[in-house]
Amino acid sequence: MEADLDSLDWKPGAATLPDCVTDFVRSFEACSAARTVGRWYVFEGATNGGRFLAERIGRALDPDEPPRLVSFDPYGSEQAEHWRAFRAGLDAFTADLDDCIVGAQETFAFHATLFDARMAEEAR
Repeated sequence: MEADLDSLDWKPGAATLPDCVTDFVRSFEACSAARTVGRWYVFEGATNGGRFLAERIGRALDPDEPPRLVSFDPYGSEQAEHWRAFRAGLDAFTADLDDCIVGAQETFAFHATLFDARMAEEAR
């Protein structure tokens, strides 16, 4: 993300993370392998949409030479290959599917909480 911000010449002030970020990161310590895989599925899946967003945002910023927004599109042209490899790993992973689903649900809930925290911060 720092590389993306640098490429856009954006210099933010001192940022603070909402408590939900710290809480979510710390919660990984207590996660089972299956729950962690569920969480990672959400993050990895988001890179598919991120590739689409990076292309659109990059063209909006500079139609002639769009910047490569790595935080949205970390794999670049190898996105499909990474997603296939990740899915193959999932297919080989033998664990409690219910716990994987809980991990995914927790991650979606975290993102909703983070969005709400940021919106509340902006409203101040």
